[in-house]
Amino acid sequence: TYHIATGALGAYNYTLYAGVSDLIDKEYPDKYTISLDAATGSTEMARLVTMGDADFGTSSLDDIIDCFNGVNDFEGLPAGEIRFLYNTGGSGPTCHVVLPTNTDVETVADLAGKKIGVTAGYMDKYMRYMLAEAGLEEGDYDVSYLAIGDICSGLQDGTLDAGFYSSPHPLTNFTDLAFTSGMKLLNVGDELVDKLIEKYPFFHKVIVPGGTYDGNDEDVVTFTAYTCWICNKSVPDETVYEWLSVILADPERLGQIHPNAAQITLETALIDQNIPLHPGALKYYQEQGVIDSDPLADMQPGS
Repeated sequence: TYHIATGALGAYNYTLYAGVSDLIDKEYPDKYTISLDAATGSTEMARLVTMGDADFGTSSLDDIIDCFNGVNDFEGLPAGEIRFLYNTGGSGPTCHVVLPTNTDVETVADLAGKKIGVTAGYMDKYMRYMLAEAGLEEGDYDVSYLAIGDICSGLQDGTLDAGFYSSPHPLTNFTDLAFTSGMKLLNVGDELVDKLIEKYPFFHKVIVPGGTYDGNDEDVVTFTAYTCWICNKSVPDETVYEWLSVILADPERLGQIHPNAAQITLETALIDQNIPLHPGALKYYQEQGVIDSDPLADMQPGS
């Protein structure tokens, strides 16, 4: 049995890799047994993969390089255990700052003194980066660590003033929230996002078009880091090769699983690769004429 660490049930990664599992099963009947294991986010997925508790998972660029090197959130874990498979493309997991419609919050700085729901891990880290660049210090706000469903419930019942969650847009949970009780997507703004990118170069700017969520008619500027699919280095070469041959064969087919998945393409698969490729992935990309060799093949933890 192969274990894929994913996000929460119903969230983008869970939906995507449930569909991917079906595609792999159709292409290779009875060859692979695949289990989807829900995780809290990028940091936990990288930790699960590096420890061998999951074979595959999705993680952000900053977590990937830290995990490979065994530093920061991955201090004390074995280094060099993960390998790069592909960049998930598109805009990446959009950082949503979500507010109830009766809010008095107009800017990120206005979150001072507010109760904020966030999922633990990289989302919490990104939120704190954002709040710090807006001039807020630890203790200036009240944080609760919650799953996406509980964040939406808290915004509905008034126990939360704001929620922070990172996922490709539109996110079904927030689409439903906007339709049923209303919500406001906070504009992080060009100035603050530019400051974040200058300090943390793995971030990039994201524009959420007006109309993406009911009642939010103006474009919203926010940020994120690309996420990529990784695996443990112990996964057999044949498995990685065959799975990539299914996943990257047809973006339109992925788009039928989830619209954002159509942005996982051969052309963008190796954008921002920052750790070595798995040998099975290298073989696949070589045969597709994408690369001749892995530029990071000799990379060692801490180098």
